[in-house]
Amino acid sequence: MTLPKYFIFTFFLSLFFFIQSVNAAPNKLAIEYPVDITHGKVISNLSITSAITNVEYPYHIYLPAGFDEKSFKKYPIMYASDAQWVFNSFANRIDTKKLPIILVGIEEGPRHSKRRNVDYRLPGVGSFFQFFSTEFMPLVESKYNIDKNNRTLQGASFGGLLTLTFMLADDAFEPLFKNILSYDATVQLQGRAMINIAKERIKLNKEMNVNVVLTGAKKGNGKHVKKFAKQLKKVGFENLTVHTKQYNVSHGAISNASFDDSLDIVLGKTL
Repeated sequence: MTLPKYFIFTFFLSLFFFIQSVNAAPNKLAIEYPVDITHGKVISNLSITSAITNVEYPYHIYLPAGFDEKSFKKYPIMYASDAQWVFNSFANRIDTKKLPIILVGIEEGPRHSKRRNVDYRLPGVGSFFQFFSTEFMPLVESKYNIDKNNRTLQGASFGGLLTLTFMLADDAFEPLFKNILSYDATVQLQGRAMINIAKERIKLNKEMNVNVVLTGAKKGNGKHVKKFAKQLKKVGFENLTVHTKQYNVSHGAISNASFDDSLDIVLGKTL
């Protein structure tokens, strides 16, 4: 996997529209549940130090029930950001449902570092994308049989911005991710920049074969997410499926509220 040349162009383009703001950045995006796995397996205490960002990122892996490293069976994979808050809850729910999905949760960096404020937003997301696509994903996927046509990327709040930026600035013909899960993204901070990226991206290829889930918290960024969804649809991508849903929850509760419905998307169903 290489960094798409297109990302470099749109990254600099977006700087003209970037709004310097740190409002609506939550301290926590979900209740931290203890891991409670019955059927699958969790591998924790892993980390990778990026030569690009010079940051060490802890990460965790959930392997589903019946996973066999010697088997030729290929598994869908879901990458979740902010694993320090959501990994245990997501792994528990996948395990309870006995779903054949590999979950990889990557933390923001050292605990309480607030590195997400840099990596998930413009302009830092450019370096983070390069780390993620050329260092982190190859490391993980070299160890497991991955269905590379069925990758999912999840994020909430600033992480929701991350997932949307990855989607819009990814390779125009061979995108990395089939599913983008963006929960209550703080699009009011850089939504204009992302729509401008989208307008440049469609000039390269009108098609975008991606499922994107845009959920909003009615007590959070819901109205901004709804507005962004309309703007994204208006750009006019072909084969881009945009699923939207609003939940009557706070910003911090959006990940757990959204996740079960999102699993339907990953499994080929609809909200």
